[in-house]
Amino acid sequence: MRDKLTDAMSQAAGTRAGLGRAGWVPPSRRGKKGVLIHVAPDVAKRLKVLAAQRESSMQALGVEALERLLDRYGA
Repeated sequence: MRDKLTDAMSQAAGTRAGLGRAGWVPPSRRGKKGVLIHVAPDVAKRLKVLAAQRESSMQALGVEALERLLDRYGA
């Protein structure tokens, strides 16, 4: 039998009792689709440095790059 505290905690976290954080999605990722690319280590390092220099994130730079690429090809 589930206890009320577990149910309340799960409801507050947006999960189902007994599943922990499984299925939980951060608000910033809701409605979005993940895309994974593999790059050479030096490219990853350069991207990380660029993000730090611009006081941005690798995520933000990646989104910007993909949007520009799609605009370029009219997709």
